[in-house]
Amino acid sequence: MSQPLRTRVTGGGGECEALKLLGLEGEYASFLLGVESEMRLLSHVLVCEECRRGIAEHISGARTLELGALDELFSPLRGAPLDEVDAFIERRAKRRIEQLEAIRGDAELELEDLRRNLKALIDSSSG
Repeated sequence: MSQPLRTRVTGGGGECEALKLLGLEGEYASFLLGVESEMRLLSHVLVCEECRRGIAEHISGARTLELGALDELFSPLRGAPLDEVDAFIERRAKRRIEQLEAIRGDAELELEDLRRNLKALIDSSSG
């Protein structure tokens, strides 16, 4: 299977501004996908008892799980009693979702602006 092209373009196009902006567009799209994925994970944690119980047990030290980036979000309470952890998980997940929504909104606006500039640039160079 061949490797996908990297979206970050640093050479090959010389000083072609359109090529640089196309690469940047790919980076924004990738970033937004990561934000959306994290939001979906956290939204699931808020409604899934099994996941919350597992994360709570992990934080309290009763169980070891691979949580990836979520581990960092929930780690400040590591070792806390199990009965205190559930409310902490809910607060942290909701706060992080709010932060991600704001980040996503800003990134979407930046991407729209970039795409307008890119369209204008491509239209001017092909006309």
